Amino acid sequence: MKITLPKKNMTKKNYSGLTRQVCVIPNSDENRKAIKHLNSLAKEQHSEYRFSFRYRCPKEGSYGRGGEVAKDNADGLGLYVQGASYSEAKEEIDKLNARYWLLQQDLNDEKEKNNKLWNRYLSLKQLIREKEAINKKINEVL
Repeated sequence: MKITLPKKNMTKKNYSGLTRQVCVIPNSDENRKAIKHLNSLAKEQHSEYRFSFRYRCPKEGSYGRGGEVAKDNADGLGLYVQGASYSEAKEEIDKLNARYWLLQQDLNDEKEKNNKLWNRYLSLKQLIREKEAINKKINEVL
């Protein structure tokens, strides 16, 4: 039993972001049987992963509904890995990114506070110098 693979993915990327679909292979009895055989091997091994597929790439003149294509009208099989932790990993990455941006915002706020305090310090220092210069002139006059 052998899966026949195309040289390139049978679909073009027409969506933004990541997808759970691994690739699209030709829709043939051989490929469907090979996927079922791989799943039976995975079951024997007590694997938490399984392959699944959906019919993709509608034939000329036939259309699907909401991404679904009938078996006889599909040129391809969209291959998926069931049990993969894509969503958990993506959630974790999203949480870390959100945390990073919060920390970045906090850092920017602290830098802004620091700059305001520094400018205030420089202004006070300048006022003290001016006061000392005025006092010096007063002492010279007296």
